[in-house]
Amino acid sequence: MDGELLSLPYKLILFLFFLFASVVPAAAQTASTRQVGFTLGKLLPGGPEGITEIMGVWGFRYSTHRTPIFAYEMGFIGGAENRVNWQDFFVNMRRDIPLQGLSPHVGIGLDIIRFKTQLPYIDDDLGPIEDDNGNQIYRERKRTALGAHLLGGVQAPLAGPIVFRTDMKLNVMPALILTILASVEYRFGGSESATGVGAGPPKAGGAAPPPPPPKP
Repeated sequence: MDGELLSLPYKLILFLFFLFASVVPAAAQTASTRQVGFTLGKLLPGGPEGITEIMGVWGFRYSTHRTPIFAYEMGFIGGAENRVNWQDFFVNMRRDIPLQGLSPHVGIGLDIIRFKTQLPYIDDDLGPIEDDNGNQIYRERKRTALGAHLLGGVQAPLAGPIVFRTDMKLNVMPALILTILASVEYRFGGSESATGVGAGPPKAGGAAPPPPPPKP
């Protein structure tokens, strides 16, 4: 891996990730609501050598709530287009903002990114090199890098435990890359209110006390 991965931006994202995780109350670790789903989207590159065009991606995600508004997530995003093979394994911490009917969210996370590109072979003196048939010769380049990202999006209930979700995932390491995703996810293992999807703001005072027993 490249020495640049230990630069200040990566260290800052790493620090914020663990800080974000540490503010969740330890007493709420037994929350059991989970979501799993499939996602499709577009990757908009902004830096890696050989990745210059928008490419389609697909993936999956699993999340588990530590509290009604905090969730841990892990997943995969990949694609293969335009002589590029992209693989992104990620984990992140998500914070839901429950509203009536919708649940916006923000998050921060880390990635292990692997990508393979095919770049035109260019000689310093001769320029682009071609084979005997006149076809461009390409050289393969592989890289594995640690990454960091910021996340923002919104969830909305579709039917029963099915949730529709959109995300914008902005990688700031190893390069500036924006991934726009749309997902369908299945929620299980807890009540609807535990995820914040479709729930309004929490009500003060908790549950009403039981009525007093009748007088003799």
